[in-house]
Amino acid sequence: MEDWTVRRLDAECLADAYPLVRSATRVSQQRWETFGEALIAGGGGILAVGAPDGCVHGAAAFRRSIDLRHEQALDVMLFAAFALGADDPVRARLYAALEEVAANEGCKTISVTMAARSCGDPNSACRAAIERFGLSVDTVGFFRAVAAPGDSGKKVDRQGHANDGHHQPD
Repeated sequence: MEDWTVRRLDAECLADAYPLVRSATRVSQQRWETFGEALIAGGGGILAVGAPDGCVHGAAAFRRSIDLRHEQALDVMLFAAFALGADDPVRARLYAALEEVAANEGCKTISVTMAARSCGDPNSACRAAIERFGLSVDTVGFFRAVAAPGDSGKKVDRQGHANDGHHQPD
């Protein structure tokens, strides 16, 4: 079995996790790095699970937040891992590291946001993988992109870009 290591990425190492982030979120590298830098500067962090060769096989982006229902929570906005076999060692290592961060931050819960397209179906493999760690669906988020001032007559795509026929999705 691999010797998986967990490290907290600093802003200079965000590119190490980008191939995995891209496969999970479909965002550009610039968007990922801007997000990661702001998250780190604001007190959040990014964990990476790596193999001995340095390749990142799992990543989680998180921040401590106040939650109305659960008081202090570790809000996980990205939880992505390559599934490697039935025992799923990368996800297991990543989730264990998140629990440690949550405990150290005084959080009472961990809240993980996942894409509905991959985890919305109760029978999906993605959902089963995350529920294996004791997480369950608690709330459902609905989103609507908001147009920037002056773009009110234009349609807005899911990323919040005004669609005037000139914008190409990332």
